[in-house]
Amino acid sequence: MFRTRKTILEVSLFLFLFIGAANAQPHWALVAVDGPASRSNHAMVYDSCRNVVVMYGGVDEQQAFEDTWEWDGTSWSLRASGGGPGVRFTFSMGFDQARCKTVLFGGNAPYNAPQYFNDTWEWDGNTWTQMCANCAPTARHAAGMAYHALRQRILLFGGWSGGSLLNDVWAWDGTTWTSITTNSGPTPRTETAMIYDLLQDRMVVFGGRTVPVLCGTLSNETWELELPTPSGPGTWTLQTVSTSPSPRTMMGMAFDASTGETLLYGGSNNCDTTYHDTWSYDGSSWQLLQGQTGPGNLYWFGMAFDNVRAETVLFGGNTADNRAIPPAAEHFRVATWSFDNRAYSIPAVGTWGLAAMTLLLLCVGTVVAMRRGRSLTATNRR
Repeated sequence: MFRTRKTILEVSLFLFLFIGAANAQPHWALVAVDGPASRSNHAMVYDSCRNVVVMYGGVDEQQAFEDTWEWDGTSWSLRASGGGPGVRFTFSMGFDQARCKTVLFGGNAPYNAPQYFNDTWEWDGNTWTQMCANCAPTARHAAGMAYHALRQRILLFGGWSGGSLLNDVWAWDGTTWTSITTNSGPTPRTETAMIYDLLQDRMVVFGGRTVPVLCGTLSNETWELELPTPSGPGTWTLQTVSTSPSPRTMMGMAFDASTGETLLYGGSNNCDTTYHDTWSYDGSSWQLLQGQTGPGNLYWFGMAFDNVRAETVLFGGNTADNRAIPPAAEHFRVATWSFDNRAYSIPAVGTWGLAAMTLLLLCVGTVVAMRRGRSLTATNRR
């Protein structure tokens, strides 16, 4: 009888634990606090050929970086400490899946007398190679960049030239930049977030700064760009949404292939407010996933989606009031976070169904144990 009850308890415990695991909600998890030095204004992309997240450059309160790091899902590895694009920050980066190359364009450095770049570099996992120096597009920083998988092109949008805001679109094929003609789309802007939605075959652009002054006008528009052919023309569409993240800049965005949704985190109002909310966009509407948890108030961090591990990886960032220039050392972050957007569930049974099954099992098991005990007692009496 003791063994029977023990078995019943073990099975019941397993079912209850399974219920909890099977109904886990999307969540952030702190996965590392070592690796690259604390920084912001760097960039991260996922290398799907080698299954690592690649990170380059950035800046802290004293210097700009020129190091290359890779994250394998467990730890960071320093792959190069120089010999590539040089010290710079607020550049654009994307991963060309067809050619297995990380592509870097533009940016600026240093703090005190910023120079804006328009060179193009590629990382093959071992070496940085300059592909194009002082060529189109014009020099800029904080432009949106993402890889269009169906057209096999790196796309670049907007940015700040050091004297004016931009809203042009360019495509990189591994050899040449081509200007893409489009209909009337987003007004000139910088510090937007841009990704490629594989399921809907279109680029998604959110937010950004539309007036180049501190505490200036920001956007919370959601634009989508369709590109029927590799050379264009492209078609912009302003999406009509009932709710969305507030107007902001310097946020992070990634396409979550495990759910088919675009994820957005954090950012700033470019003045006195820094955000810590997590949003998802399914191609028609935005949904707030978490409002008060995760990496905390943060902007100018790196963020990329890891296809193999089905999680979004976030590193570094800045927490300072935008009016503090340059920010103090304590405002730069060194933590690595991951976000799992999958909500595990059992559609056919559900939580209450499993609970009912567990209760039924307990009742049946108890009855069986009692009958077995009575049967043994009767046998002993004989």
